[in-house]
Amino acid sequence: MLVINSPSEMRADFDAPDINRLRYEGFLAVTEKHFGRISHEVGYLTTDMRSRRVESQIEKLLASKRGSYDALYFIAAFNAQFIQALQQQAQGDTVIVLHDMDPSSNDYRKRTLWRRSSTRTLSFRATTP
Repeated sequence: MLVINSPSEMRADFDAPDINRLRYEGFLAVTEKHFGRISHEVGYLTTDMRSRRVESQIEKLLASKRGSYDALYFIAAFNAQFIQALQQQAQGDTVIVLHDMDPSSNDYRKRTLWRRSSTRTLSFRATTP
């Protein structure tokens, strides 16, 4: 599995919880407990959310790791750019895991579920206590 994240030091508000770190820690806890055979590699985006280069960076990261993953877990908050990058590269049977359901991820999920029955899209919705 390829996990795509943004480094903690790139977040905009250091007083707020580091949601990406929390998501990654949750991912580790669940995979270690329930899916011990799943291995993963983390790829980091080095561009902040306001950059126009983020889609290109995602495309390059996916291309550089092609063939080394059968699932993508996208933690970083770039759903629209991530989906654009996915559309540029065929993903075959790759499992796609996204956070934050939004118009771009909902549209992608609908299109891929109907177009490619072998592609599985999983979505997690964060809840607060």
